[in-house]
Amino acid sequence: MARIAALTACDAVAVDTAVIPNLELLPQPLALILRETVEHRLAAFRLAAGRLWDVVLVAEPASRWTVSPAEVGGVRVTNVGWIYRKPECVGDRWFGGKGDPVLLVATGGGGSTSAAGELKRELEAVIDHVIAASARRPRVLQVLGPRASPAARLRNADAQIDVGARLNDMFASADVVLSTSGYNSILELAATSTPAVLFSVERTYDDQAARASFWGEALGRAHRIGCIASTASWISSVLESGVRRQPAIACPSGSADAAKELIGLVARARGRNDARLFAKVPQRPAAHVAKLSRRLFAAGVTTPPAIVAKGEDVLHFARLNGPTARDVWARIGPYRGDKPHDHASLIERVVTSAVSLHCSGIDPGSIGQLDPWAKINPRLAVGSHARDRLGSARIERVNALFDVARLHYGEFAESVRNVPVHGDFHLGQLISATGRKDLVLVDLDDIAFGPAEFDLANCAAHIATSPGLSAGSVLETATCLVRAFDEAYQTHSGRLLDARGMRVVLAVALMRRLLKLAEAGRLAGLDEILDAIGQLEVTGAGEFGRPLGRQRQRAVVDDARDPAE
Repeated sequence: MARIAALTACDAVAVDTAVIPNLELLPQPLALILRETVEHRLAAFRLAAGRLWDVVLVAEPASRWTVSPAEVGGVRVTNVGWIYRKPECVGDRWFGGKGDPVLLVATGGGGSTSAAGELKRELEAVIDHVIAASARRPRVLQVLGPRASPAARLRNADAQIDVGARLNDMFASADVVLSTSGYNSILELAATSTPAVLFSVERTYDDQAARASFWGEALGRAHRIGCIASTASWISSVLESGVRRQPAIACPSGSADAAKELIGLVARARGRNDARLFAKVPQRPAAHVAKLSRRLFAAGVTTPPAIVAKGEDVLHFARLNGPTARDVWARIGPYRGDKPHDHASLIERVVTSAVSLHCSGIDPGSIGQLDPWAKINPRLAVGSHARDRLGSARIERVNALFDVARLHYGEFAESVRNVPVHGDFHLGQLISATGRKDLVLVDLDDIAFGPAEFDLANCAAHIATSPGLSAGSVLETATCLVRAFDEAYQTHSGRLLDARGMRVVLAVALMRRLLKLAEAGRLAGLDEILDAIGQLEVTGAGEFGRPLGRQRQRAVVDDARDPAE
């Protein structure tokens, strides 16, 4: 649902007593409308990534039930009171004119399979007793929607009816209602004078048992499992006497107050001056990047969707709490080829993030083709900081390696089918957001179509050349990481990476890192990186010294939406 919301041009998002995955990644203000909830489930409404609900509207009177901001993770909590509809009209015409009394059953499907079966048995037994004991047999009408399972149909109901959105009017027109204790049903019954029997269905977050206990006496009777005869006797006496009750709600609906709160939230959202948002000026037009981020998010990529304020060229993202994957990696300790399992779990998460992007199905026309030399050519240009700091001897070697890398990359790129790649994929671009098991991919400025191997090679090169992240040599670390990435990639995508192609793009990624480090003045270790590139591209010694695995044929990460597949 959050992914669908990302594609809409909404200013705020309101959720009615539901737990929606990924909602914390949306940049819009968030409102939670909360009905009385099973107490031990209350914490489930707290958002991940340090996000807070901008407002929590408790749809109960404060004297009846409320929560604290800390319990649900909200900036503020406001009790707006009961939110309900009064019946617009009342009359037997809903049931075809005057005649036999009407017993209306509005219990839906009954929740889980076991709960539905138990509820159905109780209802049918109660109705059998009522029919047997009544001098004038009531008409039993069961309310069912168009998607109701055939198994939900009661054997002793005279008809199943679909009332659409007019259930509140149906309640007012019946003689007795048998209903489950959902929030809307209870309050719409409370606004009528119709006697009701309340049944409780166990729900994940909805506390129907507590609601039935609270409202039972005011509306009629709360049914207890197994009390068939006593409930049936009560219904029969009500049908026989025709006695109705006084409406149980005297206070106005809280819908107007809730609407005012939501309108205020929308008005504040349009200002975009929210400390809970992160602003970024993109390299590409902001509107284009924002649209692309929303499409990727909707396609299943765990990346925060962006919005652009009117008249600005700035992206606004939800601000996320949590360390980067680089921070998590550093806490585990430097990567060692002889102890690869220390980082295995994090590697799985990193690769899963790459796979979700590569399989997102974004069309090439929206992002363009990858230029692997875009971050290399400017740094090799005469007068660049990187070139000046490398010195003439290293530059001569880099140029020779560059020519070989460009030749091999061209051959490799022509032989593969491209996928959406991040273009600058490394541990610093992944957020381990608080409360989330997956990693959140950020910074899509360089996204393009290219070989899947490019992203993983770039990540391996970044780790192998970053102090504190690796305990081995550049080549040894890159070699071990590529094998680990390759195995995880096959597990999570069902596809194989190209062994030779990985060696080529790893050389390109190491060259890019070499020039970036030189540009920043970090000259220590540059010769080791040059040696690693030479061994990868010039000598081509094995596949990093030994095969990546069994000899295999290239398998491409195909677009999951390709109609040709």
